[in-house]
Amino acid sequence: MADGVPLAASLRWQGGPQGHLHAESSGRPADPRGRLRALRRLKEARVGTFGHQELEQAFRVYWRTGAVGEDWDAWADLFTEDCVYVEHFYGTMRGRETVRAWIKPIMAKYGEIYTAYEWHVIDAAQGRVVFYMQNRRDHPGGQGTIDFPGISILEYASGGKWRRGVGQRSRVDAGRPILGRVAGQASPAFGTSGCRFRSCA
Repeated sequence: MADGVPLAASLRWQGGPQGHLHAESSGRPADPRGRLRALRRLKEARVGTFGHQELEQAFRVYWRTGAVGEDWDAWADLFTEDCVYVEHFYGTMRGRETVRAWIKPIMAKYGEIYTAYEWHVIDAAQGRVVFYMQNRRDHPGGQGTIDFPGISILEYASGGKWRRGVGQRSRVDAGRPILGRVAGQASPAFGTSGCRFRSCA
């Protein structure tokens, strides 16, 4: 009976373990708050709590390995074995080796295109880095460069590795909503750092 209202037999508390999140019972009714705490711990473990400096360092290694050093084997190794990488043109890739098998021939085929750093922002609470860059090639006529911008989102795992990447290469106006949704800052006020041409020192 709850608040004077009889409960149907199927709704009465039966006690005992209630799924894999429930600790072993000693015969006493389980405390639902314990299950909530367990769920909260799982969520925190999944999202992670990382310091700003750890994310900053991991991103710099990521950038210098790929965009600067163009060592795509080492770049792929910066993702977890079960990572997911979403590229808006090529689709969704699952697993580090799938990402490796995609990135190496693509970069070999389009070797004349390089990446110019613009800015990045760290969302430490969510373990994310959002960065904006120019995909660039020298103009075939020798008159400047041809650029097309892109925004990418990285989700951190731990230990310098990333569990998810999302790449959006399009007009800047198409990328800004992604930034606003993920980092909560859809402002272009970050500007450029002067750190250009494959470099993020």
